[in-house]
Amino acid sequence: PVGYSSHEIGSDLSAAASALGACMIERHYTLNRSMLGLDQPISMEPNEFSELALRVRRVHAARGVAEDIQESESFAKNAYHVAIRAVRSLDKGEVLTSDMLVCKQPLADPAAYFTGLEMHELVGRKLLFDVREDQPIARAEVTEF
Repeated sequence: PVGYSSHEIGSDLSAAASALGACMIERHYTLNRSMLGLDQPISMEPNEFSELALRVRRVHAARGVAEDIQESESFAKNAYHVAIRAVRSLDKGEVLTSDMLVCKQPLADPAAYFTGLEMHELVGRKLLFDVREDQPIARAEVTEF
């Protein structure tokens, strides 16, 4: 989970953090900014905090965040996501390093091939088969850690 700890005046950056995926936002809170204290100038009063909460909810709804995708969306998701491919022809037995790999569209099948989000899972594994240049790396072609 990604959070955002804010010390800005106003709420624009906090709302922007929410738009970028922050699931926690920390803000200073006060009943009245005229009270004594070092954090009072950057603290939110109750009405401002309430407005920020509404903005964050609206941003979250506008992002269309959903737990699952519809079956009809899976083709588009895979077509526009990236597969990890070989930068050059690779030989059976080679241990994969990040400079051997590149992410490119399309991703044919995330069950069969590694996605761009899984680069860290490939580095350090050994190839079980030869892989041609620009070929997607199949899950069955590498050893387990």
